Amino acid sequence: PVFLNSPMAARATEVFLGIVAVPEHEHRTMAFAWLLMLRRERPDDVELLRTIGEQGEALLEDEMLVGVRDDVLVALGEHRLRTGQPAAALAVLQQVSEGHASYGEAQLFAGLSEERLGRRAEAIERLSVAATSGAPTRRERRKGQVDAHEERVRRRAARELERLGGGYAR
Repeated sequence: PVFLNSPMAARATEVFLGIVAVPEHEHRTMAFAWLLMLRRERPDDVELLRTIGEQGEALLEDEMLVGVRDDVLVALGEHRLRTGQPAAALAVLQQVSEGHASYGEAQLFAGLSEERLGRRAEAIERLSVAATSGAPTRRERRKGQVDAHEERVRRRAARELERLGGGYAR
């Protein structure tokens, strides 16, 4: 994924955002699938998240995106959380499949949603799951087989746990 962290990734994001801005574009659905992938590498791209979040409901109904449904749910949940809708975010994030690669990230945003709703114990429980979800084995770490996005999610969850006083030991 050297490409994804390069200036070319920024340009690719611009191109795909341009495509999805045209409702009748023949490659609109595929462009959303690429934006979901780019979101993992560009987590601070506000426009990218806003675009996916605003189209989230429609994307969930698109049969061509069934394979990335959980990724859409996480992006939609994060968008709702960021736009001050923690209860709506939680409702969406609870739909992410437990075995899916995005489950840890869903638990991170669900934990932050729980916190905003004043449910500290539930927040700590979800953040604890996020802090350990998908953690690579020692062998995977030695071989460099660590997903950078999942690692960022685990680290953020650990920081949020410390902030809430939920304690987390690696």
